[in-house]
Amino acid sequence: SYFQQMLRSHNETDRHELESNKFIRNSIYYLDMIKWTKYFNMSSIFVVNGEQFIKSPWIELQRLERFLNVSSYINESHFHFDKSKNFYCINEASI
Repeated sequence: SYFQQMLRSHNETDRHELESNKFIRNSIYYLDMIKWTKYFNMSSIFVVNGEQFIKSPWIELQRLERFLNVSSYINESHFHFDKSKNFYCINEASI
């Protein structure tokens, strides 16, 4: 992917492009990703989609289950939307 190419490249132009991406810049993930990709293939690194995790955490956790090649367990019924916090929380009875 484009992101993977950017991580593997260490030239100033590419780093500038990474820094201009507000999600990457705000998290400064690219600094860690550059280090990690020296030792691990991107196929061994799971990157959480934070926006998806906030909107539908079970979907992102299902992606993680597939990535880890474990039995499917997580589903929407494991969560409830907490109106006071304005995001999904895990149902304690489901764990």
